[in-house]
Amino acid sequence: MAEFALVHGAWHGAWCWERTIAELGARGHRAIAMDLPSDRLDATLDDYAAAVIDAMHVLGDAPIVVGHSFGGFTVPVVADRRAVSRLVFLAAFVPQLGRTPGETMADDRCTARGFRSELLDDGRTLPAPETASHFMTHDVRDGDAFHTRLRPQAWTATELPYPLAHWPAVASSYIVATACCCRSANAGSPATASASSHWSCPAATNPCSLARVS
Repeated sequence: MAEFALVHGAWHGAWCWERTIAELGARGHRAIAMDLPSDRLDATLDDYAAAVIDAMHVLGDAPIVVGHSFGGFTVPVVADRRAVSRLVFLAAFVPQLGRTPGETMADDRCTARGFRSELLDDGRTLPAPETASHFMTHDVRDGDAFHTRLRPQAWTATELPYPLAHWPAVASSYIVATACCCRSANAGSPATASASSHWSCPAATNPCSLARVS
């Protein structure tokens, strides 16, 4: 049996992993998910990592930590502060040490094409249903219900220096979402895969196949 801590991306919450957790459980694994404080204007990646580590107290000594999309910025910070057996980047951004997350995200064409332009009055963002459908859930059978669960995303964490100076000494894997609307590469990262769509949501679109990868 393997144990997993599943870290969501922007606008999501622990709910986006519900089907994946069920599929992993059916295969004899244990998985948890948590809500990151990503809707808080004052939250940093340190706060995100603290939320993950707090939720992981129910797991064993060295679980696998999976970060989806924006969650890719959080999981190395977790591994720097708590024992894990492996990091998995699921269609995720891979941090570039020495750059802010915002600088890394600026290299991605999907980001440049409109997600951050849909601003709320307080500076957070929330994708319109048609935008979310195009980028995230074009093949989700209940996409409308998915959209109603999205929550505002604050971007303070993207503007601060990345909190690690060195990559954690832990094995890393990258799962590429091959059916995507656009691709980007994070050159110079320790990941073996070079391209993905950071905005697709495999946990919602194909949790069965995702669980089989475990």
